Amino acid sequence: MFEIRTGEKVNDRLRNTVEDQGYRSFRLLPGLPLLVPLTDGTPVDDFELNLFAAKPSTASGLIERGMLVQDMGAWRAKPSDREFSGSS
Repeated sequence: MFEIRTGEKVNDRLRNTVEDQGYRSFRLLPGLPLLVPLTDGTPVDDFELNLFAAKPSTASGLIERGMLVQDMGAWRAKPSDREFSGSS
């Protein structure tokens, strides 16, 4: 795990250094105990402070345990995906 943000500034240099050493960066999916990939060009969320870095062997183990998603595919949220569907 590494801190990606200091105040308002995102430390892309640190992220690049970590990834250059064979790690892949992941972020915690809000509301779920699940790590998802942070792909190139994906901006870091305004509230994101820390990222998780894993080498492929570690990522494989986390995938098997259901704690990490390696590929998010082309899914994009629709407005209806953001609606609360809880029972009253």
